[in-house]
Amino acid sequence: MYELTRTGAKGQAKRAVREGIKGSLGGKGAGLERFGGVFEGGEASGRGGNGENGGVWVKRCEREAADWRMRDFRKFFVWQQAHALTLAVYEASTSVPRLGYPGLVTQLRRSVAAVPTNIAEGCGHSSRREFARFLQVAVASTVEAEYHLQLCLDLRVMDAKEAQRLIDDANTVRRMLATLLGKVRRELHDFDDLQ
Repeated sequence: MYELTRTGAKGQAKRAVREGIKGSLGGKGAGLERFGGVFEGGEASGRGGNGENGGVWVKRCEREAADWRMRDFRKFFVWQQAHALTLAVYEASTSVPRLGYPGLVTQLRRSVAAVPTNIAEGCGHSSRREFARFLQVAVASTVEAEYHLQLCLDLRVMDAKEAQRLIDDANTVRRMLATLLGKVRRELHDFDDLQ
C-alpha cells in the first residue's frame, strides 16, 4: 500500500495510479493495468465482463463477504480498486478548468472518494446489516461518480480516452461492490432465517 505523506503526496499518488497498486496485491496481473483492464487472471473490463467470465474478483468478493469481520478495510480487494480509482480521478481532474464549471471537480472528487470511504466505514460497524447498508451507499456513490465522469466527457473538459477509461473502471468497481453486497445480503437473509 502506498502511504501518502504531506511532502511528495502528488508523486506518490501518480506512482500508485500508474502501478495499479500492484504492491498491495502481489503477484502476476495484480491490480488493474493503469486501473483499466485485467484482474488477477480474469478479464473484467467495464464493458466486456459478464457475471460468468467476470474473473477471479467475483470469487474473491464472495470469499471476503464470508469473512466480512476482517475489519481492516485495506484488505478488501474492492476497497483497493476503489482507492486506485479515486487516485486516478484526482489526477485526471486536475486538468478540468474550474472557470465556467463551478463545483464540477469538487462534486466528482467527493463522489468518487465516498466509495472507499463508505467501504471503510462499513468495516467499522459491528453488524452485517450495517456493513450491507454502507456497501449500498458505496454503490450509489459509484453511480454518481460515473455520471460526473460522463458529464466531463460530454462537456469535453477531460481527455476523452481518460474519461472513458475512468467510466469503465467506475462501472467495474460498481459491479464488484454489487457482488460483495449480494453475498453479504444472502448471508444476512440466511442468518435471519435461522433465528
